[in-house]
Amino acid sequence: MKLEELHICASPLTDRLYLGTVSKRDRGAWASKVDFTSKFIAALMDWTPHGTIRMVTDNHGNRYEIEVRKLPPEQA
Repeated sequence: MKLEELHICASPLTDRLYLGTVSKRDRGAWASKVDFTSKFIAALMDWTPHGTIRMVTDNHGNRYEIEVRKLPPEQA
């Protein structure tokens, strides 16, 4: 499998992140996919520890800030 064959998608229905390959017959369908939300969030937290702000640029040259703040536990 080549890196350029992998696609990342955020599902608006499940609120999850998927990593996989797209079908060669139907470019709108997955050939295979895995839910990698937890692994993505863990990598993001390693890359941007809480209390920091990271500047990022997308493929179109737009700049964004990613800020990670630790929140108190939710009250039951």
